[in-house]
Amino acid sequence: LFARDNGLSGTIPSEMGKLTNLVHLFVYSNLLNGTIPSELALIENINKIQAHWNDFTGTVSEDFCELEELQDFSADCEQTD
Repeated sequence: LFARDNGLSGTIPSEMGKLTNLVHLFVYSNLLNGTIPSELALIENINKIQAHWNDFTGTVSEDFCELEELQDFSADCEQTD
């Protein structure tokens, strides 16, 4: 799914975790917010998730570390004290 730089706003729906054939998710350079849903880690064959240059908050689920096919995951991070 290539939806980069499209002015998308709102959150990534958790239902996207049901897209079992999704291999690439490019949603960088939009106005997305909220958290990156842990349900995306249910997509066993996902290879790339690029979600940087958005306004996400919270933490990323450790479930993504278990995905054997995931080679590229990028998201912005903000350091807090």
